[in-house]
Amino acid sequence: MDADEFNSLASQVYIARRRGVETSIETLSRRFGQMDFATNPELLASISGEIGLSAKRLNIGWRDLTQLKRALPALLILRDKKVVVLESIRTDPTAGVIATLIAPTRDGDSEVIVDEAQLREAWSGDIVLLKRKVRLDEESKPFNIAWISGQVLQEGKLFRDIGIASLFSTVFALAPPFIVMLVIDRVIVNHSTSTLWVIAGGLGLLIIFEMLMGFLRRLFMQVTATRIDARLNLYVMDRLLKLPMDYFERTPTGYTLGRLGQLYRIRSFLTGQVFGTFLDLVTLVGLVPALVVLSWKLSLFVFACAGAIFLIIFVYLKPLAYRHGAVVAAEREKGAFLTETVYGMRSIKSLSLEDRRRSEWDVKVAEATLAQYREGALANYPQTFVVPFERFMFSGSLILGAAMVLVSPTSVYPGALIAFSMLAGRTAAPLVQLARLMSDVGEIRGAVGEVAAVMNTPPEDLRSGSGLKLPVRGNISFSKVEFRYAPGAPLALSGASFTIQPGAIFGIMGRSGSGKTTITRLLQGLNPKYEGIIKIDGMDLREMDIHHLRQNIGVVPQENFLFSGTIRENISIARPNASMSDVVRAAQLAGAE
Repeated sequence: MDADEFNSLASQVYIARRRGVETSIETLSRRFGQMDFATNPELLASISGEIGLSAKRLNIGWRDLTQLKRALPALLILRDKKVVVLESIRTDPTAGVIATLIAPTRDGDSEVIVDEAQLREAWSGDIVLLKRKVRLDEESKPFNIAWISGQVLQEGKLFRDIGIASLFSTVFALAPPFIVMLVIDRVIVNHSTSTLWVIAGGLGLLIIFEMLMGFLRRLFMQVTATRIDARLNLYVMDRLLKLPMDYFERTPTGYTLGRLGQLYRIRSFLTGQVFGTFLDLVTLVGLVPALVVLSWKLSLFVFACAGAIFLIIFVYLKPLAYRHGAVVAAEREKGAFLTETVYGMRSIKSLSLEDRRRSEWDVKVAEATLAQYREGALANYPQTFVVPFERFMFSGSLILGAAMVLVSPTSVYPGALIAFSMLAGRTAAPLVQLARLMSDVGEIRGAVGEVAAVMNTPPEDLRSGSGLKLPVRGNISFSKVEFRYAPGAPLALSGASFTIQPGAIFGIMGRSGSGKTTITRLLQGLNPKYEGIIKIDGMDLREMDIHHLRQNIGVVPQENFLFSGTIRENISIARPNASMSDVVRAAQLAGAE
């Protein structure tokens, strides 16, 4: 770790401790060592949430800085990208404004007093305000429809811009039918060439504006969809890493991956169907009044067709949701089986289980295929029943309007009738899309429930910021420790008591299932529900910061697991800043050089 990176992390630790959050440079370096704080100090704000702080980065002037006395200490980012702590700022009657800066170094905290001129010259204008979190943040809320809606509403400004663009697009949607009406009722009837040229020029301008507004609308949609998608993926990984170890031991990997696989349905629903339906509904703001103005009688016919479409979709909502639930369950079973087969291929080959796994796979595929067929067959009915009413909106209004013209030629002019029919056809699309969105809500509820089964599992209690972080020397004591892996299961440990002195080599022997691995798991805090007392250097294991505990324990598991990357990256994965000589030395000690 170079001097600038140490200074950045030390400044963060200094303020964290002042805010009542216990952490250390070693902890931050281990967890965030791959971030380049020296060249990008703004990343300091991004890690604050991980250690129990909330951060706000501002770019302010000198006068504003003097108004932040109650928010100090804070991080100041200097012009050379270095970070210092602004401890206090005051006004001296003789010397003017005086600032006290703290520059943490390896040799201790260095206090520097500077005046306004010195600080103006060195300071970039950026400041990071830090305070302790005291409210429920987004990551702590349960994963459900309300949480997802909150993520969408965070993009309120972009939605506003998209809505404005869509309102302008409504004008372009209304223009072609009214142009047709003018051509028929004004140009053709009156043989007016001048009116035709005016209409042609206006049509050309409308096409250009529609092209520009369409570009902006699609751009805003893409930005919004990308931001929501990124937040969903970051949230899922964050919650997954915080789950306790016993969750992964009692839940098959395939089930977890199958449930999380439903995230793509939620993502496509939010970034595709919801946006599309929202934009289509905005066009109704202009289409519906235009229909009523052209002919309120024909409008009633169009609204009746729309009501029939909604009724059909509503009747099939619950049956389709039930069938979709069966599809999700079958797909989850199939996905879990496939994942287990891949993970267990060594055992399958060794025990010659290929034929058995293949026959069991055939059953899983048959069940999933049958469930999909039943859902598709049922969904075919509302789709079929909706088609006539959708078509009637255009063709029915045209025929009905023609009948009205025959009865009373002044009731609807020919051009207005053609314009009405075209608008009715445009009106059908958003209404049908809204009806389909209602149908999809049942599926999304099921998908949300699947993802929530994983995301809403209580996270592991790491006691970050509140647990003990005293130096670890290695004195370990077990006193009458009892543990079982599940309620009602036999005791894996019964009355285990022993003491290990620092620097001692302590071996545990026993048959399979005697508790050897259990002791190491308890020592790492992987299974916190045990009876008795475990102490490390006098600290009760239940009171220790789990990250601090695990960072001071070296573990060689029974089975090796390599992450994607080079051998060097795997060896130094717990110490990303380790030098090449450190990596080579570790490989030599492990006999893997």
